[in-house]
Amino acid sequence: MKAHQRLIRDRHAQEPDPLLEEKLALAESFNSASVREIPNSRAKTLILKYEWLGNMGCTDYSFGLYFGDHLAGVECFGRTAGTNTAASVCGDEYSRTVKVLCRGACVHWAHPHSASFLIPRACQLMREKGFHIFIAYSDAEAGKRLRTAPCGMNGTFIILFAKEISRDNLEPIELTALVPNGASE
Repeated sequence: MKAHQRLIRDRHAQEPDPLLEEKLALAESFNSASVREIPNSRAKTLILKYEWLGNMGCTDYSFGLYFGDHLAGVECFGRTAGTNTAASVCGDEYSRTVKVLCRGACVHWAHPHSASFLIPRACQLMREKGFHIFIAYSDAEAGKRLRTAPCGMNGTFIILFAKEISRDNLEPIELTALVPNGASE
């Protein structure tokens, strides 16, 4: 089964784009790539076009992957659902450092490893804002699988959940030690 976002990217790849050659050339490597915070409204244009859920969810912060001046992907971070969810993940002491990686998508011409480049850099930018623990969800209905946390994220922790049976059944598929950078275990 192909992931929903892959099907959407394949469909958009058929659309005419006079800058496609330039974008593809820039996206051949990460030499011209940069990740920076972007307005949620800018992220929304890409999310609504490419993302499975078709909305911004509870987004508070958005980050874009650029090849040159061209937006190739976004990651959006927001609040956890429920009043005690963050504390249930890591206790009251660290609950203020929890965010949900709630949306993300890349365009059809992006480098094949764009998400692997974007996610840890967006998490690093979130760390600079004081957030160190991230929850991510995966939905089997969309053909998604989140298996491992991105590499190179010292002191940043991602808890991955997969919706395997139904939208109401969340099973953790990876849990990493929950000690923010600089804290003792």
